[in-house]
Amino acid sequence: MLDCVFFNLVLTSLFILCAAVADSDTRVTYAVNGTDILNCTSDKQSKIYIDSVDFNSSLCNITDTAVTRHFRNICNGKTVCGFSTMNEIRDLNISCSINGTDSNLPDVNYHCVRNGMWSNWSDYSICSVTCGGGIQTRSRMCSNPAPNENGQNCSGNNVDERNCNTLNCSNPFTKHYMEEETAYLTCSIEFNEIMKIATIKYEKGTCSHNDLYGIKNLCNGRTECAFNVTNSNVGSSCGANGTAFLEVIYNCIRNGGWSDWKNTTTSCPVNCGGALQNVTRSCTNPTPNELGASCTGTSFDEQICNDNACPLRGTVCKDNGIVWTCQNGYIEMIRARWKASNGCGEPGSNSNFDVVREMKEICNERKSCTFTAKDSTFKLSCRQQFKTCSELEYEYICKQAKWNTWTEWSSCSKSCGTGEQVRTRNCLNQLNTTDGFFIDCEGSSEDSRVCNTIQCPYCNGNTLPNQMPNNRQLKKDVSTNSGMMTDVYKIECCGTINAFQFIP
Repeated sequence: MLDCVFFNLVLTSLFILCAAVADSDTRVTYAVNGTDILNCTSDKQSKIYIDSVDFNSSLCNITDTAVTRHFRNICNGKTVCGFSTMNEIRDLNISCSINGTDSNLPDVNYHCVRNGMWSNWSDYSICSVTCGGGIQTRSRMCSNPAPNENGQNCSGNNVDERNCNTLNCSNPFTKHYMEEETAYLTCSIEFNEIMKIATIKYEKGTCSHNDLYGIKNLCNGRTECAFNVTNSNVGSSCGANGTAFLEVIYNCIRNGGWSDWKNTTTSCPVNCGGALQNVTRSCTNPTPNELGASCTGTSFDEQICNDNACPLRGTVCKDNGIVWTCQNGYIEMIRARWKASNGCGEPGSNSNFDVVREMKEICNERKSCTFTAKDSTFKLSCRQQFKTCSELEYEYICKQAKWNTWTEWSSCSKSCGTGEQVRTRNCLNQLNTTDGFFIDCEGSSEDSRVCNTIQCPYCNGNTLPNQMPNNRQLKKDVSTNSGMMTDVYKIECCGTINAFQFIP
């Protein structure tokens, strides 16, 4: 946009001050009482920046560079700049050979610059964990104001983090139950914690049992565990008529998990064709507690962004044979027009024919396509005011097969003793082309990892020996401390005890 202000420099001469305004939001330059004004008040946070001031150097004895520097010193960084051009020319000691018909001596080119500024920080998010050290985040936007097309973006980060809930998570839980009650032990379902029995105490009078095996077999490696408090489940003979007392102390183990990948830059550097973009992740989903394992792998990586195929555009002259080939994909037509003109590449009439449907029939879903640009190919007869169609204008893409995102990991196949989790992904744009090729993704559609590596507390085969061991193989049980039977022995067997016998 070019806005001009007229003013008198001397009584016999007329000059025009022209201001080229680059920002569509700024007001036009105008004159008030002999003062010329550059104005960016449409937005009070915009500032004037003069690109150049051009003088007709053939009429004046000064360079454009000197004039531009002078006016920048006067106006740059202001919202409104008023000056008398007569005074400024006099200050510059300009001598111009002019007459009453000369004009357009100065030409001021400027735009209004609005640099971006940050908004206020948002409130911090809820802590990612309830204990053991989590993360809170807050964000801000470059919108106070947002930069215009001439301004600079805000500098610094738009996201801030701080630690939260740093108290120890590994303090054990203690539960108390009476015999014949239902015990219920639980860890965090949200964070997929698993329990590990630390100690038990099962007592009735002078009978006391503290072996872990019974309850450990039932609960270790689980997130929730419910069982009836009985001699059989505890693995003891201390209970009698519902009067025994059970104390269970256990820990909850929270292993670390990765967050989703996040871009470290605001946008992909390309719109199509694919480019590498830096991404990061953190071991906060969840954050491990003091008993849990940290994440394995790296927190930094590069991922491909905007890997959609870039359109291929061009023109083909009449009667030319064409061969299109997609190396790793198949053709998908976007646009095709058969244009009338005096000759290929020459301006013609406004008439042209949309032949994309015909081109789709010829080339779509093919790895390679061969055709000749002529009327019969497009099933029409083109003649417009003594002009024939002589040029095909086209646009197509080579569509490639690519993976979609992975599914979530499956549940672990085992609660302990090392299980397996799997995840899958689907191949998009997979196709048997019409010219006999199979377009497929590279790599595997399935991935796996180990899980619940904690050792199971079971014996080999989870069964008792066929024959009871002899006395030399038994170990005296001092935990009962009954005072009635001094030669009590125990067998550290698998699972719960369903039957036992005295050995003379």
